This record gives sequence, structure tokens and C-alpha cells, in this order.
Amino acid sequence: MCDDQRLANAASKTMTFPKQVSLIPQSQPVHATVLGWRDGSLQKLVEILQKQFDSTLITFEAGGIYPDLDAQQVTVLSKESDVLIVGDHLQAWQFYPLFESIHCPLMMIDPPMVFHPYQASCRQMFRNNGLDVLPAENPTRINQSFIALRARKWLANSTVLWVTDPTDTHPMRGDVQARAAATHQLTGVKVICIPVGQLKLMASQVTRNQTQQVWAHWRETLFSDVDSNLTQEHLDDTARLYVAMRQLVDTHQANAIAVEDIGAFLFNNMAMPNLAHTALRAQGITTAEEGDLTMLITQLFFASINQQQAMMGNVYLGYRDAWESNKAHDAYGPDAIAADFNQCVSEKTALMCHFGTPGILPLCMTDEKRYRVVETKPSWRGQSMSLAIPKLGSSLLARLDETSNELHVYPGQITRTYDDPDGGWYRGRFLIHMPGIEHFVDHGFSAHYALGLRPDTASLASLCQLLKIECCIHE
Repeated sequence: MCDDQRLANAASKTMTFPKQVSLIPQSQPVHATVLGWRDGSLQKLVEILQKQFDSTLITFEAGGIYPDLDAQQVTVLSKESDVLIVGDHLQAWQFYPLFESIHCPLMMIDPPMVFHPYQASCRQMFRNNGLDVLPAENPTRINQSFIALRARKWLANSTVLWVTDPTDTHPMRGDVQARAAATHQLTGVKVICIPVGQLKLMASQVTRNQTQQVWAHWRETLFSDVDSNLTQEHLDDTARLYVAMRQLVDTHQANAIAVEDIGAFLFNNMAMPNLAHTALRAQGITTAEEGDLTMLITQLFFASINQQQAMMGNVYLGYRDAWESNKAHDAYGPDAIAADFNQCVSEKTALMCHFGTPGILPLCMTDEKRYRVVETKPSWRGQSMSLAIPKLGSSLLARLDETSNELHVYPGQITRTYDDPDGGWYRGRFLIHMPGIEHFVDHGFSAHYALGLRPDTASLASLCQLLKIECCIHE
């Protein structure tokens, strides 16, 4: 039975479709308090910053001048701020004791916002004394640090639903509740664990009337074509999963959800939640398949920086020319596998599959307006996937390691796409030129990686600095 009757009453409700947004939760500006040596120079710095930087990203407030402040006052200001702006670097180092007990990061910024060796030495002195000092050498780096601060704030307002087996003690995942607590402590993201059986029960109580409402809406707004080989029963079941997942998200005011679906659904000959994930993503909810919490958090890192959805995919060093000539696993033998692997390494090019349980391509990463719904034949007949073709261009591939102490990032370029009806699991795949592929060969620790467009490695590195995570960029 479902312990929470609010969640068990799916059948009594009429579906509503939230307005599509770019991302949930919507970002809030960073609050900065600016300190200086004299009133005149302090006000001048505040005015320059207000003109230079977007108020939707950051707002500035004059906090006072060093001679008039004591350590307790600066500590209070730090508790009320997302960042302290330390001006007048030629004098600031003399007032280091004011900052010994602060609760937020620092940035050293002086007009005209360019590198100065005195400022650099002051930053280093503060860092050597254990303070968190973000890069601020020029307007570009200042803006990137502001983006990182906004990202951390966005993560702290995020709530993740981890729909999995509550008794799971897989050595790669560890104790579910302990993992959820550790993730929250590290990233600020709240993680709520929900038994996958509860999701299945909720979905079973959704009425046919509701599934008809869902599909009428989907055909109008989300899917341009639906494969005629898919049964009505299967399509209804995908809508039931969407209703249940949306209700979980709404009840817990979450903005992300990961569902353990392989064992719970696929291996029990039940509909997979691929189309439900697609619909949720279109409404600003980040999702991950196969109960991969680490992958979900990595996607949230991307989303927090770029303020748009990233995607989860399966990365391979294979399925290249030898696969194209075979198109079937029974003919894709060791020699073909080796040939494709050597081709990937020599050309510094990985291959990613983007739909099915490996992941959903968000609309911000494609030029298509809507998705096609296709059957996953020949891999899983009767199952459905959403299909869209990704844009070519610059990309970032990344994943947190399983200890969440390191974020491994691979800048690259999407160079070629495939739409192969005979590919099954590998139907929607694309090539990524990845200069750091040698490191990936030796250190790739999962098939699941996040992929995003509009790469901003500097802001991502500063976010990792704020979270005390090592950002390892492999170029």
C-alpha cells in the first residue's frame, strides 16, 4: 500500500499541464556586499559594478569601509551575503583580521577591473589563510564567478526525487539514505528517496480518462509522430507513469527525478518511463534514467551554470564504421569491435546514444520543434523512445566520480549525427570529437555521462571550487 494517501489518489484528479518554462527552479540573483577603503572609492566601485553586470545575475550593496568595521560586523555581513566584494586591494591586505570568521566567498575587485600583481598577491594571501577567493582578474572572469555563485544558489534551492529500491546496497551506490545525505551535504541539493514500488502503485491508479487527456495534450504540443507499431496499452501505460511522476514532483516541490527503471519495469515486461521523462523535461524538470543519482546531479551542475537542460547519454568507443557495415550484434564480433575502438581513439572521437533509457535529448539541444515516438526494435520490441536529432557544435561531456569528489569534464564538438531505424538501442547516435579521449580510455568509470551545449568551463570550475569538488578538465 502507499503510505501517503495524497500520492495514492491519482485516479480522482484531472490532469493539468504546467506552463512550459526554461528551467525549474528559476534562478535568483546573487547578493553581493561591497567593502572599501574610503566612502568615495566604495561608492564609485558599486556604481561601476551596477553598470557593468546584469541585475538579474547579481545585485550590489555598499557594506562599509574597513576603518569603520570590526570583525563581528564583517562576519554578520558575510552571513547576509552570497559574496563579499573586497575593494582597494592596496589597503585590504592590512585589514585581513576583519575576514577571519566570514561565512561566504570573497572576490577582490578594483576599478578598472584588470589584473594587477598587488591584487593577485592579496588574493593569494587570503587563500593561504584558508579563505575562499573566487577568480576576478577581468570583467569576463568576474562574470563567470558570479555565474558560479548563482549556480550554487540554484542548487541549494533544488530538490531531487530518487525513485529506487530503498534496500539497495549495491557496492557502486552504497546505502541509499546515506548516499542521499552525503549528496545534500556536498552540493546543497535536497535528495528525497521514494520506493520505486510506490511509483508503480500510483501509476496503476491513473484512469483511462486521464491517459486520454495526457495523449491529447502530447499529440498537440510534444510529439509530432507516434509509431503505429506501439500498442494502445503501452501508450496508456507511459501516460500513467507521467501522471504519477508529475504528482511526485509536485507533491515534493522537486525539480529533478531519477527512476530505477531497468529492473523495476523493463525486466518485468512493463512500459519504460521514457516518454514521461521527455514530457517532464519539456516542463523544466531534469530527469535521469536507471536510478543514476550521480548522473542526475551532474546534469543539475550543467543546468545551474547554463540555465538550460543538459542530457544524459551512453558513451561508447565503438559502433563506428564496422558497426555500420554489420548493423546487428550477432555480426559485430571481436575484430569489428576492436576496429571501431581503434578508430575512435585514433580520431579522438567518442559515440553517444541519446534516447531510450540512456537519456532524452532536451529541446534546447535540437533544431526540431517536437519529438517523434519510435519503437525500440530490434532491441526491445514494444518499448517506445522519443527521437530528435542533436545540433552540431561545441559541447561538454562530464560526470562526477562515484565519490563525488571530482568532476571530470571533456570539452568537445558534436560532428556527425545518425538516424538509423535498424540501430535499435543505437538508433539515435552521434559522434563527439573529444581531444581528451586518452584520459577517458583510462579513467572512464561509467557509460552514463552528461552532455551540454554552450560550454563554460571557467564557471563550472568556479562552481566546483565553491562546492569543494576538484574540477578535472581534459582537453
